[in-house]
Amino acid sequence: MKKDELKARLINWGRWSREVEIHTGYPSLSAFLNTSDMCIPSSVTGTEKEVLEVEKAVCKLKQFDELGYEVIKTYYINNISLNKISKDIKRSKGYVHTVFRGAEMFIHGFLS
Repeated sequence: MKKDELKARLINWGRWSREVEIHTGYPSLSAFLNTSDMCIPSSVTGTEKEVLEVEKAVCKLKQFDELGYEVIKTYYINNISLNKISKDIKRSKGYVHTVFRGAEMFIHGFLS
């Protein structure tokens, strides 16, 4: 998977997550993804399947890197810049960028 494809999938996941939160748009299947042995239903469409795969990867990330999970979630779901995140958590921009890149690489590895 190329970097651009990963970014697009994360952006779609963020959009989906926002819409699920306000109960519009995508169907809310993410509640079932908290189990590690969950299989994606065959009735889910291609785009929904990709979003659910990303959701599963992000849930797995949370188990290993709580800060990376929070940074990914804040960046892609809440549309908050990495600079703003660094100010909010009182960490350097470089540190937050490193955490963010590491979290993206974890998700990339999980999806590959």
